Amino acid sequence: MEKHRQVLSEVRTSKRHYVMAVVLLLALAGLSWTGYKPWKERQNRLFAASKIEAEREPVVSVTGVTRAPATTELILPSAISAVLETAIYARAEGYITKIYVDIGDRVKEGQTLIDVDTPDMDEQLRQNRHRYNQFKAASGATMAALVQAKANLKLAEVVLTRTKKLVQQGISAQQELDDKQAAYDVAAAAAASAQANVESAEEGKKAVNSDIERLLFQTQYKKVVAPFNGVITQRNCGIGNLVSGTAAANTGPGLYRISDPRVLRVFVAVPQTYSPSIQVGMGADLTMTEFPDRVFHGTVVRTASSIDPAARTLRTEVRIENKDWTILPGMYGNVHLKVPNPITTWVVPADTALARPDGTFVAVVGADRKIRLQKLTVSRDLGRELEVSQGLRGDEKLVVNPSDEIREGVEVRLGESK
Repeated sequence: MEKHRQVLSEVRTSKRHYVMAVVLLLALAGLSWTGYKPWKERQNRLFAASKIEAEREPVVSVTGVTRAPATTELILPSAISAVLETAIYARAEGYITKIYVDIGDRVKEGQTLIDVDTPDMDEQLRQNRHRYNQFKAASGATMAALVQAKANLKLAEVVLTRTKKLVQQGISAQQELDDKQAAYDVAAAAAASAQANVESAEEGKKAVNSDIERLLFQTQYKKVVAPFNGVITQRNCGIGNLVSGTAAANTGPGLYRISDPRVLRVFVAVPQTYSPSIQVGMGADLTMTEFPDRVFHGTVVRTASSIDPAARTLRTEVRIENKDWTILPGMYGNVHLKVPNPITTWVVPADTALARPDGTFVAVVGADRKIRLQKLTVSRDLGRELEVSQGLRGDEKLVVNPSDEIREGVEVRLGESK
């Protein structure tokens, strides 16, 4: 009996546990449904709002196109050099014995820069002077011999003339006339030989004297002088260096390099599009970052009259006065040229452009409020603006800062205009 009661107790306990479990599950299900329903409603509302937003037309800001001015300012990088600039070479062979100037020194035309010792040339001059004295002495001897030969010829001529008369008178024999004729011929040959010796000695004197004058002329090149007023920009020599005056030796950097920066030549490469507008005599200004408050005025003095086939540019020279030596040759600057636009161009804000692999585009809003992507030909990038030569008529409305949703054929709503 006791065992039976124990079994009934266990059965009742199991039923209570089962009921409690069912109640707990029902409570949990109720709680889950209570949280799921608001979440689902929120999801539905978000989905509906997203769908409405997706179907809504994009709102865009638009801006117009402006016509570029009739004239434009070209700003071109330049290469600056002095009009007068050259390397200085030696004209006489020898050794440098003294150096008077160094880099940065200002020199005057004709000022001595270097002294050169020329032992070989000095020895040649001494030898030629000795040879000249020898020819001079030989010339005196041959002149005396010529005088003697001429006297002998004169005597032989007198004797021959007298003998001819005696033979004609029958006083002297023909043989005596033949002897006198032979003596005359010998005297004439001797006089001619003496005359040739005199002329040869004189020619020798002239040749040696010419060498002496040449060497004396070259002695002035013992001093290397400045060819014009300027400043020494390079020095490539030292005391004891051997220098040569030959053309083959004078192909390197030279002993010095000198320039006169008071007048500068500034070269720029003008794009082919603007080359017809470049005229000799037109004004040009040079600006430099080192002198932000100064503008250096110049003039176009010449052009290459030919387009560089590699760069499609016209090489142009601008001449600028630099009397105060402010600008140094070799510096970098920008040349400003005001030229008329050769074609009608338009200016658009840079933030309207779409850069794509196949070119630059803008999004144009048509009368039907649909987007049309228009390809442009950009002639110049002005930073915040682009100068366009092809692709626009001038009455377009362009989308500002077009997003990814701005595509061909998309209908948009116009917002703020700029």
